[in-house]
Amino acid sequence: YQPSDKENVAIALIKNEVTNWEQGDVNITDTVSFRMKQIVKNARKNYFSVFDEPTDPTTERRKIFVPITEWIVESIVKNIDIDTADIRVKAKNPSAYGVASVFRYVLKHFMDKIRFGRIINSVLRLTAIDGTCFVKTWRDGKDLKVRIIDTLNIIADPSANSLEETPIIERHIMSLPEFLEAGKKWSNTEAVTGTKDINRGGGSLDNWGNIQSEIPMVSVYERYGWMPKFILTGNEKDDNTYVQQMHV
Repeated sequence: YQPSDKENVAIALIKNEVTNWEQGDVNITDTVSFRMKQIVKNARKNYFSVFDEPTDPTTERRKIFVPITEWIVESIVKNIDIDTADIRVKAKNPSAYGVASVFRYVLKHFMDKIRFGRIINSVLRLTAIDGTCFVKTWRDGKDLKVRIIDTLNIIADPSANSLEETPIIERHIMSLPEFLEAGKKWSNTEAVTGTKDINRGGGSLDNWGNIQSEIPMVSVYERYGWMPKFILTGNEKDDNTYVQQMHV
């Protein structure tokens, strides 16, 4: 398979963003920087009480981890817990009492349909552990779909104030059969064969998340944000014109 000129532009742009942003390196001063993905990994390690070196090198005794992070997280989750019963519909004037009463049951129906209570619980816990959480919503026909995305699988400009100010790349793992089924809506999927050695660690530069699968797996990068209009039209005049696009 030989990509076209406009496809090469899209591929190069996404590869560069992944390379630059994958580990979440951000400078806060000229001498101080953070690697955001590593901070998340450390937070999870501390929550699950994991030592880098579980045995004391001097005494050769097994270390005892005091689960301070776990205590703090559980306390926070308990104090900020939100239940679907806390979401209430109130009429602003007497003439809307009837509408509000009906809408209350409609809202509950759709919240139950997407398991909104479970989503809230997961969001609260992940936010307390990682410091943030990403939730993706989309329409599948008439149905509303909701999915929590692992923080390690989100690639964006770590220096941006919000996701509205940066392109967003979601990395997710699909089995080859799932990819080929989804690929019916995409183009240029014929040459994809997948691999049985796949990394679920949240980045192509990591190896701690490597697993072996008997079914070929595919790493899919889904990008949302501004891109040159040339990628859509192939017209060189559009090279400096940018439009919102989604690419897989």
